Amino acid sequence: MIKAVSAANGQQEQQLLTANCVIPGSKGLKQYSQLNLDKCLGWRRTNDGGGALVALKNGGGLSKKGGQCSKCRYLQSSPNLICNCAGVRQDQKTYVDPATATWMGPVLFDLDAVLLSGKPLIEVTGQGLLACHGVV
Repeated sequence: MIKAVSAANGQQEQQLLTANCVIPGSKGLKQYSQLNLDKCLGWRRTNDGGGALVALKNGGGLSKKGGQCSKCRYLQSSPNLICNCAGVRQDQKTYVDPATATWMGPVLFDLDAVLLSGKPLIEVTGQGLLACHGVV
């Protein structure tokens, strides 16, 4: 599940991946965990003037310095993350965020992606916490 958490001082909402994770070796005990997706994803400008989310440690891809994304949702498909982002091309903007009056467009990403190291992007630690790139 993705949860938006409001930030203070006019900052953009954080987009958090949340889950009840089984603690490895605990015979089924679960730990609630949340992971700020800005720790996992960066934003790369594309040659056509738009942009895309990329796996990048502490990349800030959803923040104002990245794609300015909000309203992220987890999907039961592949790719499994959809966000509305202001950093897309003009012709991709189909949604107006009522809170900011900013035009945005959908961007997809697969959180099940495997990194070049062979490790999955999103992992569950030995304590049952969500992590990416070794960051909890």
